[in-house]
Amino acid sequence: MEQYLEVAKAVFEAYTNIPYDESNPKHLTIIQEMAKCHKSKEGNEGLNSISISGTTENYNEFYPYYIRVMLDSVAKLKSKVRFL
Repeated sequence: MEQYLEVAKAVFEAYTNIPYDESNPKHLTIIQEMAKCHKSKEGNEGLNSISISGTTENYNEFYPYYIRVMLDSVAKLKSKVRFL
């Protein structure tokens, strides 16, 4: 699981433009959820979806919506250009 956590930390820092803080419980939760996604998709990288025992998982997006929302909530805002 450690390798998935390291990948998740790297993606977290690249996506949010902020360093990962181990003492921040919000960061820890996001990293753990991201690592779970990496672990569950191991060996299924080429699939668009998988169905096991009546449960279907769609792989069109790399991270589920709830993880992207969590990442966006901590991301450093990028400057926006306003046209008048």
